[in-house]
Amino acid sequence: MNRLNYLGRLLKHIFTARHTLGFGVHSPYIFCFTRFVLYEKNPFYVYAEIERLRRELENDRRVLQVTDFGTGKNRQSSVASIARKSLNSSKYGQLLFRMVREAKPAVILELGTSLGISTAYMAMACTHAKCYTVEGCPQIASIASDNFLKFGLDNVRLRRMNIDEGLVPLLTEIERPDFVFIDANHTSDALLRYFEIIMSKVHNDMVIVIDDINWSDDMQEAWQQIKRHPNVINSLDIFGFGILFFNPERNKMHYKMIF
Repeated sequence: MNRLNYLGRLLKHIFTARHTLGFGVHSPYIFCFTRFVLYEKNPFYVYAEIERLRRELENDRRVLQVTDFGTGKNRQSSVASIARKSLNSSKYGQLLFRMVREAKPAVILELGTSLGISTAYMAMACTHAKCYTVEGCPQIASIASDNFLKFGLDNVRLRRMNIDEGLVPLLTEIERPDFVFIDANHTSDALLRYFEIIMSKVHNDMVIVIDDINWSDDMQEAWQQIKRHPNVINSLDIFGFGILFFNPERNKMHYKMIF
């Protein structure tokens, strides 16, 4: 990531986005979503518990051999470094919690488990849901699995596999995901490939959240292509996340929000 370009994209987003708590939004559903999910301030009970684990991970000096299928390169990294650089912030993790709590999905699919913080937010928001999460690096997956045990999350199904090889068989197995979080290979080719595969299971109530849509010009271009997909009815660009809705009974609109 080029930091100067990233800062430029952030400033552009701030100057062109709206922060209206839903006012000025023409879709009744998106109006309610922005007011009561996006900008909800209630400190739900799980937040403190998950953030306590995040702090532990940020001080964990164990060194892992990281297998990165996205870049094709292996490297060594401490758990602390992964926690500080790769995990979604508490603000975005807690938004995932609120979105899942609102959507009440039967099946959650996450591409890119990492250390399991985002997974925990989603799985704890809807404990009756089956939460499938995919991580390619065996050592990172092992840490995540331990973290799920700490929370007693028996609704999480962690799959250690390369997403490029395993996504199609996994979707055949789980049949129909309702809430999807894509936080994996941050390249347009990979993102568009995952999106098109998931579109084979699209339904009116599906919600897809894509991480880091403004990470690079490449990811921004992929986001623009995704917004133009005929099944996408509403989209929200909140800079860190892109959120997609598919119900054809709503007016087709795209929004950019400050979050």
